[in-house]
Amino acid sequence: MGRVLRVISTVVCAFLMGAQLCPAQAPDSLKRAELSSLLKEYVASLETETVAVQNAEVDYILETTAPEARPFTAYELFRMYSEPHIMGLETVAVHIFDKYYATGEIAFEDPTDEFLARMFVTMNRSTLIGAAAPERSLLAPDGAEVTFPLRGRPNILFFYSTDCAKCKLESIRIKDILDTGRYPVDLVAVYLKDNLQAWKQFRHERLDITSPEVGVHHLWDPSGENDMTVDYGLVTTPRIFLTDTEGTIVGRALDSDSLKDMLEAMFYPDTARDRAYKDTVKELLYELSSDRTEDGVAAVRHLVDNYIKTRPELWTSAEDSLEVLGLANLLEGLYSRAEIGTRVPSVKADLSILRVRKSGELKERDARRKLSSFKGHEVLLLFHTEGCEVCRGQIEKARGLVSRNPSMRLVLVCVDDNEAVLDSFDLASLPHLLLLSSKGIVARKYFFLE
Repeated sequence: MGRVLRVISTVVCAFLMGAQLCPAQAPDSLKRAELSSLLKEYVASLETETVAVQNAEVDYILETTAPEARPFTAYELFRMYSEPHIMGLETVAVHIFDKYYATGEIAFEDPTDEFLARMFVTMNRSTLIGAAAPERSLLAPDGAEVTFPLRGRPNILFFYSTDCAKCKLESIRIKDILDTGRYPVDLVAVYLKDNLQAWKQFRHERLDITSPEVGVHHLWDPSGENDMTVDYGLVTTPRIFLTDTEGTIVGRALDSDSLKDMLEAMFYPDTARDRAYKDTVKELLYELSSDRTEDGVAAVRHLVDNYIKTRPELWTSAEDSLEVLGLANLLEGLYSRAEIGTRVPSVKADLSILRVRKSGELKERDARRKLSSFKGHEVLLLFHTEGCEVCRGQIEKARGLVSRNPSMRLVLVCVDDNEAVLDSFDLASLPHLLLLSSKGIVARKYFFLE
């Protein structure tokens, strides 16, 4: 993987250095837009790598970039890593700031960019993944002083204000998660303002957690002496963190859904893996079910046989029955119609038969026949519907194929006029083509003519 990443980074560098820049000329707006797109693709390719690897790759980019383009490249990388898709990659943004900006090796192009970058680093440095959560001592409702994070069990640190709409929503969700799950944790709920009555009402109405597994610690700082804004990045609320038993931050900038996922992974890893397994299989099933090609159908059958049928204990909910098992059974039923190696169903239909005359012309005639009555010649059976552009395109290609193969017959069946065929063939997507042997055996299906 590292070798591939080096190639990607080399491409970025070649792009920059091949820009034919004058010594004192920075990339123009068009070149910047192209470079930004390339860097975005580059950063996305690194997402599964460790922070250490990503730091090294970023260093390689910046240290081999043309000097004129380094300021723009550095800030683009900083900006992308300061808003990552994967939790924890903010560390790379801090690395860029410390190694290149703080040392003066690279200068900011815009004072506003510099202000925003310094603000980000200041507000996030203390709560990066793997850092020790800053210790603070605040007051409980009874006036006792409590220091957090507490040791011995994982801590959920929930910073909120009572007039924050999202705080109200997240507090309800957190209560539901902790009351319905079995998570031996400590919830440290920190109220950030000084309205005693509002705080009391919020605690009783929204954070009255009843689970015996959970230790609940309501804290506040009415005097404002413990300024937590910088250490915990409390620019907006709510802010949710998760620490391990030693007070090390393992989850940051969480919402209630991601908090639940982390708690499941922490206490019930098998359940978390099962959920990830199910989500992946479901996504693949939905994606592949629309692929009506030979490879697509084979992939669905493999998925159903090896990843759904083999794990019946996973697919037990009503949602599973409807969205996964129901779809899998439906697809299997459709695929099993007119199976390869079986005789074509003996269904009578109104159809058109095309064959090549001795003169080389293509002759077409209408008839009403059983589809199983065609023997002695290979038959290309094509189901279509009126007004379908793709159908028309396949019909034209089929006519050309039969014109070049005098021993072949083309049979066209319009499903609009033949409801009887709907139960015998997989006509969920049209056109639908089957190749029949000279003995009326289905030799091939789920293909398109090129």
